[in-house]
Amino acid sequence: MANIFFVSLPALAQQYRFTLLNVQDGLPSLNINQTFQQSNGFIWLATDAGVSRFDGKAFEHYKFSPGSPRHISHNFITNIVEDNDGNIWLTSEHGLNKIRPDGSVVIYLQDAKNPNSLYSNWAVSLHVNHQNELWIGTGSGLNLYNKIKDNFQFIPYFSDGNKYLVTIYAMVEDKLGQIYTITSNGLALLNREQMILQAVVTDNAEHTTLLGKVTMTAVTDNQGILWMGSEADGLISYNPKTKAVKNFKHTPNNINSLADNSIYALSLSEQGDLWIGHAYKGITIFTPQTNTYQHIINQPFSLSSLPSNMITHIFFDRSGMAWISTDNGIATYSPYTSASYIYPRKADNKGLSSNLINHIVIDKNIAWLATGQGLNTLDLETSEISHINLDGLTQYQFSHDSIWNISLINNKLMWLSSDQGISLFNHQANTLNHFDNANGNSQGFPSHEFYTLTQDKNNEMAIWITGYINVGLLLFDQEKGINKQFLNTENNKYYDEGNFTYQTLIDDNGAMWMGTTDGIFKVDLNTGASTQYNLGINGANVRVSGIIRLASGDIWASTQGGGLVRLSFSGPDKRTVNIKTMTKKNDLFNGQLKSVIAQGESRLWFTTSNELYMYNIYTQQVTQYKSLLLDKNFNFIEAAIAIVDNTLLLGTNKGLIRVETDKLSQNNFNPPIQITEILVANKSTVIVSDKTFSESLVLDGENPNIQIYFASLDYTAPKNNHYRYQLKGFDSDWVYSENTNFVQYTNLDPGSYQFVVQGTNSDGVWSRDQSTMMIKVAMPIWYYLFMVLSLITLAVSIRYIMFKKQKLIELHQRANYDALTGLANRYYLNQKLNELVAKKDSYFAIVFVDIDHFKEVNDTLGHDAGDQLIIQIGKRLQSCLRAHDLLARLGGDEFAIIIIISPDDDGLAHIVERMHKSISALYHIDDQRVKSSASIGVAKFPHDGNDSKTLLKNADIAMYAAKNSGRNNVNYYSPILSEKMLEKFEFRNASTPE
Repeated sequence: MANIFFVSLPALAQQYRFTLLNVQDGLPSLNINQTFQQSNGFIWLATDAGVSRFDGKAFEHYKFSPGSPRHISHNFITNIVEDNDGNIWLTSEHGLNKIRPDGSVVIYLQDAKNPNSLYSNWAVSLHVNHQNELWIGTGSGLNLYNKIKDNFQFIPYFSDGNKYLVTIYAMVEDKLGQIYTITSNGLALLNREQMILQAVVTDNAEHTTLLGKVTMTAVTDNQGILWMGSEADGLISYNPKTKAVKNFKHTPNNINSLADNSIYALSLSEQGDLWIGHAYKGITIFTPQTNTYQHIINQPFSLSSLPSNMITHIFFDRSGMAWISTDNGIATYSPYTSASYIYPRKADNKGLSSNLINHIVIDKNIAWLATGQGLNTLDLETSEISHINLDGLTQYQFSHDSIWNISLINNKLMWLSSDQGISLFNHQANTLNHFDNANGNSQGFPSHEFYTLTQDKNNEMAIWITGYINVGLLLFDQEKGINKQFLNTENNKYYDEGNFTYQTLIDDNGAMWMGTTDGIFKVDLNTGASTQYNLGINGANVRVSGIIRLASGDIWASTQGGGLVRLSFSGPDKRTVNIKTMTKKNDLFNGQLKSVIAQGESRLWFTTSNELYMYNIYTQQVTQYKSLLLDKNFNFIEAAIAIVDNTLLLGTNKGLIRVETDKLSQNNFNPPIQITEILVANKSTVIVSDKTFSESLVLDGENPNIQIYFASLDYTAPKNNHYRYQLKGFDSDWVYSENTNFVQYTNLDPGSYQFVVQGTNSDGVWSRDQSTMMIKVAMPIWYYLFMVLSLITLAVSIRYIMFKKQKLIELHQRANYDALTGLANRYYLNQKLNELVAKKDSYFAIVFVDIDHFKEVNDTLGHDAGDQLIIQIGKRLQSCLRAHDLLARLGGDEFAIIIIISPDDDGLAHIVERMHKSISALYHIDDQRVKSSASIGVAKFPHDGNDSKTLLKNADIAMYAAKNSGRNNVNYYSPILSEKMLEKFEFRNASTPE
């Protein structure tokens, strides 16, 4: 008797999957105290190692570092706010800090001799009210900052008529502008007339006592109710209008209560849910309207759970994404993932029996799953997973091998295919008949894997089978055996080209349609006659990973290389096949698709490697759901897709993904686009606010080079954010850079330019925002000098001297420099190289750069374009080097560079990689965009040769090794590399006939 192992799970509830940020991503510390979003969209993180600004890709750090322009008074940062002037204010354990829009820092400390200084150096909390007043909570009370006088006013605290020193942990402002403070003595209200803090009391002594226990954090909701956390007494609410106080506490063994009474963090979501962070019990999500609770805790070994149960702060950014600060880094949760649920295999044998889902069939509310280790079911109503133990029904061990396909016959019988044949399973009676495909089997089956199963239209107990190599297409009946077999002979294209099939269907005319590794095959099931349809662009052969048929009779196919393809039928007998490829021109993704399924007659759902899309057949519009599944470390499985009502199931190699299509929402957030950093003459300027470059940025005419970094400040999935930019006055149109967030311009002509950049959000929707910057390139000094000298040198004698001098310069130039690029030539390089080799204690590297496929540029665009490419590459290489390095053109498409290095080789790899990336960036030549790359070889002196000849030879070997390994590579010389290249040379010589 077969056993059914049930894994009890709760009915489908919200699944919170987090994306983590830690020190590997650039955080200065794992201990995060607060997250804050600036008005221009930047995220700031308060840590115990300083404060960091984050743009989705890069961090900029401020820390205690005397003498540094980013020095702050202390590394332990507790709170961050921004005033209306764009200043960022930080509280720390020792002092208050202000980061100005230009990035400079002002530090405020207590001065015992100055009564208008900060009252205490222990700065704890901050609040900017609607009047743009800055309030500072310290360890000894409340301070008000006077912007005009640049000093502070102390606000005393009173309770029962007595004055006390208190710690101000938090401040909140209600709709009337009243400021409440959370103090070490409980809740207090600011009296603006008397400029004092007064303890809040009610007519109920018990409630007053309860308000005296709120010491951690507070928020106000839309009704004006204050929600406050305590260290040991749970959640406390206070209604300022009615003076009503309520207490919500943890109840043991009751999941519909707080997870713990210790509350460190509070935040309200857009939906009105209260997110509560506990000291050691994770998060409780409390919905006041329904008085319901959800709990989120750290799941060991899960990469998408909370990184810790200690929650220090919770914050919702403008897109609705939650930022969870913990003692183990940052966790973010995107609401765009809420429509999906992932069922994985778990270490405790809960969940699926395997993460690999090969096929899915839905029968009413039960999903049958063909997995990498046997058969599972999922109850779509209760989320209960069952492991169907088939091992006891046959000698074949299903639990150790993949089941590839399932075909339901009726409410009790189904066929299963596997590597070792097919099986007829009665799940009501728990019986199984296995038909083995081993060599010499009694059925006459080919001894190869069986894949797809399709029920015969005329006999429900007969099954059409496809498989690998010589399986072809065969019809099997358990009583009669093999009735028919097609596509298994050498004179058939399906067999000859080594095809196998991902998905099959039988149309109303009784013809079999097969989505195969080489297009679609249509087979007449009476005669076996077959027709092949190539679905790639211009008739190219592509794999068909999925195939479906609508009630209209149209067939839709997902392909790997040709996008989504529709086969429609015309003519009197509907026998004429019309193939239409939905390409980018039709606004539809064109690429590697894994599966497709229909929801009604109007919508198609299809997958790429790890993303979900919806195609509206009537409007021909595509909706991308790139933000639905943020962890892209998985692959959808071909044809593993099923749908019932609004529940879509998708098979992957990391488990089953369930999507409730009626709850799906596309990311329509309009992110701010910010220029984040400017690099001019190797000097970096970090952009703190929009006011940083209110006027034109002026570039020196002698070296008009600029590198600009930018970011689309949607943090849902920053890798999905794409960009386009234009330097008006230089670029004729938008330059699309995909997810590359920087651009470099070199040798700009004198004049005025406007740089404009736009970006998308994580779902590829272009933001309406854009960032602009005016750039002015000054006339070089030599230009003015030339004008003056031209006026002075009118005399014939002076002109003659200038003429002679120019001749000498030209002779020297011809001898030492390349005529096309103006760079040093081979002669000058050798001279410099010999000087360095002869110099004592000399350390340098010789770098050979060979431009890949340069001949193709000359052949297609002409030699003038080739010359322009060489010139631009030379300029880019030069911009990557320092003043004491030497760049030379050896001739043709080859360059050589001498890079001076330290004995420990510090910085070499960075310079070489910068050159490699710089060469690979897009070029603009005669209104053409040209891509290029280079093969780079590096040899170091004296490690790789102690004389010029050896060093040049070894750099050349390293370069050719880079070219032989596929081009667009960097190789550093090693003796092993030399031996390999010599072996290849000797092998070619030996293989060449005399």
